[in-house]
Amino acid sequence: MVIILLWELSVKALSVANRLVAADYTMLEICVKQLHINNYPDAFRILIENRAAEAELCLQFLLKYVIYSLVATEYVDMISTLPMM
Repeated sequence: MVIILLWELSVKALSVANRLVAADYTMLEICVKQLHINNYPDAFRILIENRAAEAELCLQFLLKYVIYSLVATEYVDMISTLPMM
């Protein structure tokens, strides 16, 4: 199930990336500046409110990372609860 979801997200990300020809990266520069000054809520707000193709691509990769982290955490939790032999 997770693999299928990640595959669908990758295909969508590639289609968005193919449309990025002459993108305006000002939004990303503003986000990075906010991150450098530890202003995470504003950086995330800028990212999710922007509907540009590069913002959509960043959100897709961020979503993939969150899903991967949750799956990895569940796997580690499952292994740590196994009885010791």
